Amino acid sequence: MRTPVSNPLSALIERGSGGYGAFNRGRSGDSQGQRIDFSRLTLRQVQNLQHLPRNDPDRLFAIGKYQLIPSSVDLAVRALKLDPVQAFDPQLQERIFSEYLIVRKRASVHAYIAGRDGATVQQALAQLAAEWAYLGGTPADASAIAIPTDEVAQALEQMRAQYAEAIGRGLAGKQAWALVTSVDGE
Repeated sequence: MRTPVSNPLSALIERGSGGYGAFNRGRSGDSQGQRIDFSRLTLRQVQNLQHLPRNDPDRLFAIGKYQLIPSSVDLAVRALKLDPVQAFDPQLQERIFSEYLIVRKRASVHAYIAGRDGATVQQALAQLAAEWAYLGGTPADASAIAIPTDEVAQALEQMRAQYAEAIGRGLAGKQAWALVTSVDGE
């Protein structure tokens, strides 16, 4: 029996974000380590909180493990045809990551992992740093974590090798993608 694959890119992002319950109200660190159990909120409730006026104390900006900003959530809802009454739980956060963020919004990441002709690790790294500044980029402030580019490249290389191996075993592209982007326990 095969050991489940752990998504190394997701693990790096979690190191920088703080996990599924992480959030900020518009500036990195402004939640002072507080967490929200987003699985108790529907997707619509989360969106409503993200669209409150900037000066509203209940407003949320970047949310969850992938620090999803309002426009990213809104676009993912439309692109993936998400049900607004479903819980914003870890499974939904992982789905938005694996089916929207690194496939559609930052398509060079998917292209590189899937071994597409012309796709380069540099393109994938640039798109990851554009989405998550601490991934080989420059963190928003000096107190934020920074994950070295070589660690990010290594995670991409590992996922690329796992994808190629899954394709070599006869899995279809979607199945191989689901395997390499899965997170243990999800």
